[in-house]
Amino acid sequence: MTLPEMAEISLGDYPGDQIVGRERPKIDFEAWGGDSGHDFNMRVISGFQMMIESIRRETHQSIALITHGGTINVILDYVAGIQFDGEMRHLLANCSVSTLEFGASSGSPTTVNVVTHLPSELITPPGEQSLSTPLSR
Repeated sequence: MTLPEMAEISLGDYPGDQIVGRERPKIDFEAWGGDSGHDFNMRVISGFQMMIESIRRETHQSIALITHGGTINVILDYVAGIQFDGEMRHLLANCSVSTLEFGASSGSPTTVNVVTHLPSELITPPGEQSLSTPLSR
């Protein structure tokens, strides 16, 4: 099933590498015609809540949500009870896996940014800098 609420933030005409002075990307691209951080956050949380509630009703035991880093950042902050401020706190490797466990009324992350399923040569391509935060191996 496709959940439009879980789509990555729209960047609009964001100029990317031309912007200097940011150590961590902010989740807000309204200035470039993309999604505002607030609207993105509300969309993802709303979709995530609907998804979790439908799983609880149908008593599924496991699901996989495949999405982008901005969406994952919003979900991880939400589950941790962190008030959204537009920061991407989790620098996630491409193709990493994060796992959340949910009970009747709450959830928590059990692993974040795991890359053990990838061959080491795919984690950081030759000639590129590695992530500044360690990966879970």
